Amino acid sequence: MRRTAASTIPVFTQDVDYDVLIVADVVGEFGEYLMYRTWHPTVVAGTQGLKPVTWHKTHEQWGAAQIQKRFRNNFQRYMSETDYGVWSAVRSISEAVTRAQAVADADIAAYIDGEKFELAGYKGQKMSFRTWNRQLRQPILLVSPTALVSVSPQDQFLHERSQLDTLGFDSYETNCKLTKTN
Repeated sequence: MRRTAASTIPVFTQDVDYDVLIVADVVGEFGEYLMYRTWHPTVVAGTQGLKPVTWHKTHEQWGAAQIQKRFRNNFQRYMSETDYGVWSAVRSISEAVTRAQAVADADIAAYIDGEKFELAGYKGQKMSFRTWNRQLRQPILLVSPTALVSVSPQDQFLHERSQLDTLGFDSYETNCKLTKTN
């Protein structure tokens, strides 16, 4: 009898203690066989299964359905993560120009870096930039190819400054520090 990947997966996952099975199969040779075939029911994530993304076509909460529809009507395709990143950047600048009532680069940058800056990004929480590395604090969508499964950060994880700082590296965990250049 010939052994298949589907039949060996339960064997290799039965005596191991794990919370999530991470798949790295960019070619697509075996990853699809892992879901629903582990010895114990568990989350499968990575190249197949659950993926963390900044934007996905299935996201419709917090007004996202409206921006998804407008984008699809204008471009005849779904909004991608890259599209959302560009939208976030342009929206951040326009929000800063409007709120700070400024047009000078330095004034706009100072407002974006400040405590008053908030970006409504269709993700249920105000988004802002981290002061130590200018990374956008934003919820991360956990998706399968056809469904939004969850939005992180998860409620049980707390942080002293921002719940969004539970994702990524905190200021004391990184050597990344912005410096001004001439």
